[in-house]
Amino acid sequence: MKKMIALLIIGILLTTSVALAQDEPITIQSMTELEDIQQKLDQDIKIEKVYYTDGYGFSTSEFTTEDPDEIEQLWKAVNAITVGEKVNESITDWYPQIVFYLSDGTYAGVCFEAKWLSIGGMENYEISNAEDFWNLTSMLVEKYAQTEE
Repeated sequence: MKKMIALLIIGILLTTSVALAQDEPITIQSMTELEDIQQKLDQDIKIEKVYYTDGYGFSTSEFTTEDPDEIEQLWKAVNAITVGEKVNESITDWYPQIVFYLSDGTYAGVCFEAKWLSIGGMENYEISNAEDFWNLTSMLVEKYAQTEE
């Protein structure tokens, strides 16, 4: 009887832990190279610059920043994005990309296809909590375009 109760309790605990794990949002770090960057940041390697492009096939809509405040804002905004379900959709003319360049000479980034996270150019995933990222990159694209004029 004690064994049966112990097995029942273990079963309940396992079921509960699996259910809780499924409710946790998937982070963009766990799906991309941002996890590698975070490990390096934790070892006091710094982000020196960030390159972003809207990836339009028909125009240049991009910027590069070395401003520490902008870099921090971009890092926070991209890491706030959560990943949802895989989608079976695609678009052909909008491929945003952000690349972080580190003080150790390495770089890594994230690619999107439209407003989906793109993994390996083959799989797209819904994303949420990305409004700050899109607003910030749009503002910086405009800011740096005006600076060039």
